[in-house]
Amino acid sequence: MVDRLRKSVSQLEAPICPNCRIEMSWYQSNLVTADPAAVIVHYFICGSCQRTQRLEGEFKPVRAMPDKLSAPRLTAHAA
Repeated sequence: MVDRLRKSVSQLEAPICPNCRIEMSWYQSNLVTADPAAVIVHYFICGSCQRTQRLEGEFKPVRAMPDKLSAPRLTAHAA
C-alpha cells in the first residue's frame, strides 16, 4: 500500500498556488479505495500563503510483460 502511494506521488505535478503563483508543496496522501484501481487523494500546501489544494486521481499499477513466456527448464545431467 505504501508503495502505491509513493508511486502515485512521483507521477504528479505540483499545482501552482492561485494566490502567489508559486509551486505548492506536497504534504499528505490518503488511499481512498484500494482495489482494483486505487483512488488516492493528494494534498498540497503553499509555502507562502498556506493555502491548500486537493488533487484526486486514480492510480493503476503498470504490469510489465516478461521478456520470455517461460523460463528454461533445469535438467539433471547424468554422470
